[in-house]
Amino acid sequence: LDAFEARLDKAAGWLYLMVEQEQRIHFQGIQDSPVKMWEALEAVHRQKRAGMRFNAYDDLFSIRKLEEESLQSLINRVESSKRKIKELRPSSFTLEQLDDELASMA
Repeated sequence: LDAFEARLDKAAGWLYLMVEQEQRIHFQGIQDSPVKMWEALEAVHRQKRAGMRFNAYDDLFSIRKLEEESLQSLINRVESSKRKIKELRPSSFTLEQLDDELASMA
């Protein structure tokens, strides 16, 4: 248990040191929890809004195989784009909401 807590402290310290000074304001009161620190940064920088998803969908639908690109590289770009879309969805996101968003993109 002590080793686990030591790793948590290291992770929290690493996060604190790696972010820019201006970003440390988001860590007030949670400096001892790397999970909460990461969630605070995510809440600020990865906002799960329709506009962000619109851009992510647009990026996905714009992917084309480049002339010298391997099929695996193309698949990797598609998977990366798909993962980005999933990360931008709130956990309560429904198919009905997806339908509405896709209709608004038309």
